[in-house]
Amino acid sequence: MSWSTLDALGSILGGTFSGCAFFATLFLLAREVRLRRAEQQAALLREDDENARQARLIVSAITNEAYPLNANLMVLELEGTISNYSDMPIFNLIVQLEDVGTGGDGFRMLKPGESVRSELHVRRPADSGPADLYLPRKIGLSLHFLDANGRHWHRKGSGQPRRVLSGALSERVPIERYRPEGPAEAT
Repeated sequence: MSWSTLDALGSILGGTFSGCAFFATLFLLAREVRLRRAEQQAALLREDDENARQARLIVSAITNEAYPLNANLMVLELEGTISNYSDMPIFNLIVQLEDVGTGGDGFRMLKPGESVRSELHVRRPADSGPADLYLPRKIGLSLHFLDANGRHWHRKGSGQPRRVLSGALSERVPIERYRPEGPAEAT
């Protein structure tokens, strides 16, 4: 074998190995990017889970409901309890029965370990069709509140709390216990 043949063979092998090294580097780089993205998403999920920890400990239950006969099933009188099982207070609590009608109840603050009784007088829209008497218990009470860390939340029934980033109903600070659609009353 002559030196020119060896030189050509060396150039071919060098080019081949350089190409293989380039593609191996691209593969490793793409793999590292995927791993970092997965780590970032896992960290965000852990952070979201930790942020919602207090909101999951605010629970509600419907304790009594009645449709007054003189209202033709257009008004629902409802009682419920809201409990704060967390170790921090919540603020600007608004209780509603969404998907049924308008009306609500509200509280300025719910202390840790405290439960409050809420009375709702929900008015169904005139064009809502026939009343589904099981709907209130199926969907549960809707809670809008501000947690101790300044985050606004919306929790519907026993579903997972959803963070509200703008236009939260709990942005309004009541002076005392209030009903958004009726006169204020002292606690």
